[in-house]
Amino acid sequence: MATWKKVVVSGSSPEFASATLSGDLTVTGGDIVLGSTSIFSGGDTTSLNNIDALDATTEATIESAIDTLSNLTAASSLVTVSTLSAGAISSGFGAIDIGTSTLNAGNTTVDTLVNDSTVAASRITGSFSGSFTGDGSNLTGVAQDIELLDAYGAGTLHQTQDKFLVSDNGTEKSITFSNLQDSVFADISGDILIAAGGAATIQANSVALATDTTGDYVQNVTAGTGLTSTGATSGENIAHSLSVDASQTQITSVGTIGTGTWEGTTVAVAQGGTGATSLNNLITMGTHTAGNYVATITGGTGITSTGATSGETIAHSLSVDASQTQITSVGALDAGSITSNFGSIDNGSSAITTTGTVSAATLSVSGNATVDGNLDVNGTVTTIQSANLLVKDRFILMNSGSAAGDGGIIVQTEGTASGSAFVYDDTGTRWGFQQGTKLAQDASTSTPDAYASAVVTSDDANYRKNGNIRVDSGEIYIYTE
Repeated sequence: MATWKKVVVSGSSPEFASATLSGDLTVTGGDIVLGSTSIFSGGDTTSLNNIDALDATTEATIESAIDTLSNLTAASSLVTVSTLSAGAISSGFGAIDIGTSTLNAGNTTVDTLVNDSTVAASRITGSFSGSFTGDGSNLTGVAQDIELLDAYGAGTLHQTQDKFLVSDNGTEKSITFSNLQDSVFADISGDILIAAGGAATIQANSVALATDTTGDYVQNVTAGTGLTSTGATSGENIAHSLSVDASQTQITSVGTIGTGTWEGTTVAVAQGGTGATSLNNLITMGTHTAGNYVATITGGTGITSTGATSGETIAHSLSVDASQTQITSVGALDAGSITSNFGSIDNGSSAITTTGTVSAATLSVSGNATVDGNLDVNGTVTTIQSANLLVKDRFILMNSGSAAGDGGIIVQTEGTASGSAFVYDDTGTRWGFQQGTKLAQDASTSTPDAYASAVVTSDDANYRKNGNIRVDSGEIYIYTE
């Protein structure tokens, strides 16, 4: 059994599940206690203590009679028993006869309850929290008084859980509220049909307009003067169309015309009936327009210009000459990349300052490198070639980028990127050592061949591991399974 085992040391109080002695048991000045009763006191094994509670026999008589257990075999001499402690009474000789005495018991389980008396003399009183089984065919004299039941609370009847008790041609059955309403709905007929679930549907052709309805409605649609009418003029779900006659002359005046688009090469605009004016070529740039505009486009130094330099809807292109040498300095650059086809870019003694991200296939620093922000290394191997590693932080978080698993520290001992390791065994949830079989530097798991023993001061379940030591109130325990 896995538990803390007490270590017996000088001055401790040993605890044994059992003890076998090949020699004498010597008690000097102490007591031998069974349970809470001191049997031998002060190392004096010639006197028994606290035996009088058994009966009126003196201690001296018991001392002389207890030499052999044969004196206790006369079970027939046991005629009375006082209150028994918790346990069970077993009988190997059949029924236990209590005569005419009353059997009082708390929770009693009876496989079969047999009544040898008359029915009138049998009764079970009190309240019951269990259940009776059987069909109750011989149970009579039982009636339900509806006035004794609780009143139905406020709320709507549940469709399937609330039930009624009915007699189906002499057989008692239960029906739900849903069953009842379905039966009621089935007897409804007329212009409205109610389905079993309660949904009501107005039947086709059961509503007469102007007789069964109120409010306005369109009876039929016809065309008046200047309009053309097509399609049925009345009926259910009709499709009807009204159009203005192409030759109609009913419109004699038009009010203000709103904004829109006029299309055409020449648009005649009536100006109070005084004539018409064409809109083509009426607007001259710089004369009839306000604001800046580009008159011509040409290329300057280092710029190649192609295409027409001026005109309506021109297509013009400007490009930087491939051989131009006019750019000698560059200001702040927008986001992007700098590409050089002629080798490295030498910035002399000037510092390179950036607020963005600098990407390089290989970054080589011949002098010291100082990183004021965080240093993130995304590679799989980080090599530090230094005599001593100084870490200012108090704690080191390992295994932060991996799923839960083993981890630890490896000391290279064989010159082949492997060695002895101090590891955390995630499966065993404890620290251990792997030394018999060397652990490779790129290993992802470990199998410790020894474990570190932890010293705890309380019975913490996390430290119930073989070999752990617990010190509690001056006593020493070792956990074993």
